[in-house]
Amino acid sequence: MQVQAYPSWPPSPAGSRQSMSIISTFLHLLLLALPIHGIDVDLDNDDSVVMTARVLAEGVRHYYTGDRPGGIPGYLPPPYYWWEAGPMFGSLIDYWFYTGDSTYNNIIIQAMLHQASETQNFMPANQTRVEGNDDQCFWALAAMAAAERRFTDPPPDQPQWLTLVQGTFNSQAARWDMETCGGGLKWQIFRFNKGFNYKNTISNGCFFNIAARLATYTNNHTYAVWAEKTWEWVQRIGLITPDYYFLDGTDDLKNCSQLNRNRWTYNAGIFMLGAAHMYQFTNGSEIWKPACKTSSTPSTSSSTKAPTSSTNPPAKPTTNAQPTSSPSKPTSRAGWPPRCKFAPSRRRGSCPSCAPLPPAPPAPAPSAPTARSARRSGMSASSRAAQGWGS
Repeated sequence: MQVQAYPSWPPSPAGSRQSMSIISTFLHLLLLALPIHGIDVDLDNDDSVVMTARVLAEGVRHYYTGDRPGGIPGYLPPPYYWWEAGPMFGSLIDYWFYTGDSTYNNIIIQAMLHQASETQNFMPANQTRVEGNDDQCFWALAAMAAAERRFTDPPPDQPQWLTLVQGTFNSQAARWDMETCGGGLKWQIFRFNKGFNYKNTISNGCFFNIAARLATYTNNHTYAVWAEKTWEWVQRIGLITPDYYFLDGTDDLKNCSQLNRNRWTYNAGIFMLGAAHMYQFTNGSEIWKPACKTSSTPSTSSSTKAPTSSTNPPAKPTTNAQPTSSPSKPTSRAGWPPRCKFAPSRRRGSCPSCAPLPPAPPAPAPSAPTARSARRSGMSASSRAAQGWGS
């Protein structure tokens, strides 16, 4: 199969020793998520796949300046957000795993340990005033991948990858909010940040994901209990619909009675991987089998414009908007399905329990874009301020 793609330079992160078919799948999805612009890759040729992954990894390295004089390890330069570096390093860990190329291992270790913070849970002092639960968890997902992949261990006097994931999990479990909506994680950690009263799907999905993966990694049932609790809450509130559409979030000031129906593929992807781990942990429980329908869920995250969804009209386009974070959403989701090889769907290359989904439900009344969707769509700071959202 010949795929010609011309990703804008430098390219976005790519995943990349266990199976060329898996990296081919990942690479195919990634290339579909990139703007069209200059790499020829033959997905049936191992050398071609590895070479393309190498080119993409070099592009990621071009973005990153945190290991250079004056740079901060783990930081991407403006206009990129702090959270985006977490998935970037996670993708470089995948690249090492699939190709055996350790070129970037040292900078990965340096960056992740620097951002791990003294509290060993990815809450560095210079981010804590603006950091959300999802931001924190995106870094923990990279550490979880490092543990699962048996990536190079940190020095003995430094926290190990599992410690960092557990630290993140413990801090987020302590934030489980029973005061409103019968549970759930808020988007924001601190009350003074806009969006504190928003319980969004990605924050809860990230928490579900690391709980499920910690369960399979440690064989500790406590993590599985938390994963089940989170899934059940998101489902009860309606953020997971009966047809496995994943909605954006809900306002806890209204007791989560009104849902923001914007949809992003990374919500589907993060729940799909977590559900695959729960399927494995429970030895094939039927509860988790239908969750692989998320692999087919239509979404709108491939849009790099102002927030839109297939059920809502487009938000008014903003000026001064060169999107930097919305393109990372489909890339994030592209990295998760190939890891689900132990789920029932992966045993035969496709998901036998995932019948084609019905058409999207009728469009509800338009809802306003969320703070996070505004940030990740590339909405300018002035536009966000005009909407009443923080940066």
